[in-house]
Amino acid sequence: MKLSIKHESFYRYERSVSLSPHLLYVRPRQNSSQRLRQFKITVSSGAVLSNVIDPLDNDFIHAWFPKNTDLIHVQTSCEVESLNVNPFNFLLSGEATRLPFAYAASVAEPLAPYRIPLAPATRDTINSWLAREFGQAPKATTDFLGNLIQLIFKKIGYQRREELGFQTSIETLRKNSGTCRDFAVLFVEICRELGLAARFVSGYLYTPADKPDLAGNSMHAWTEVYLPGAGWKGLDPTAGVWCDDSYIPVAHGARAQAVNPIQGSYYSDHPVSSKLESTVDVSLIAP
Repeated sequence: MKLSIKHESFYRYERSVSLSPHLLYVRPRQNSSQRLRQFKITVSSGAVLSNVIDPLDNDFIHAWFPKNTDLIHVQTSCEVESLNVNPFNFLLSGEATRLPFAYAASVAEPLAPYRIPLAPATRDTINSWLAREFGQAPKATTDFLGNLIQLIFKKIGYQRREELGFQTSIETLRKNSGTCRDFAVLFVEICRELGLAARFVSGYLYTPADKPDLAGNSMHAWTEVYLPGAGWKGLDPTAGVWCDDSYIPVAHGARAQAVNPIQGSYYSDHPVSSKLESTVDVSLIAP
């Protein structure tokens, strides 16, 4: 499937400020499942741009702002060919077909950042929720994960929130609602509690006109779980599905904050209010 993506963000400040270097995670990933055919970016205020690959092999744009400004305007356009038509086109290694399983020594060390133990309060809350809601969980790995994202999708209400930041898993389970990024935090932490390596993913989602638009003119967040024999596989607890070619990954990280699309700070002698406006359009070029 070939998609056209247009993304535009405005950061407006009430007065001119000095800006730190910004990290722009807006370039779609390139690998065997996704090809980036075209990419163009423009940034306001005379920004100086350079392309960088971070320690996790994400592509990002480093932006320096040589003068003070009251506006950051970031505009990107690209064409992507998404090849992940069948998300179940994999075979698990024998030891990984049923839960729990142990990762082989050859992958356990590089996966360590994605298996960080949870805080005791988070562990207790998650385990209590699982025992109450998911008591008869299947042992087959793919069935378990599929049922788990369906459980989150059905039991927890999706609610858009314009404010920046993430809810904790405790907050999401207590409120019984959250945004896509909150669902991703919850699913990652459940997976890690169960011994699975999981990471956060930020990107774009193509939604046909006849289906509910979860992304809502913004970037979307989901999760990838490392499964021996299959590698990193995307799952979206917000929609209750394994990720197919409708999902366009941009960046991944062990921490949720690491995949924010625009990262940076401003400096001012006095507090300055700011406002973010962002629009995303993902349209089909060819099936």
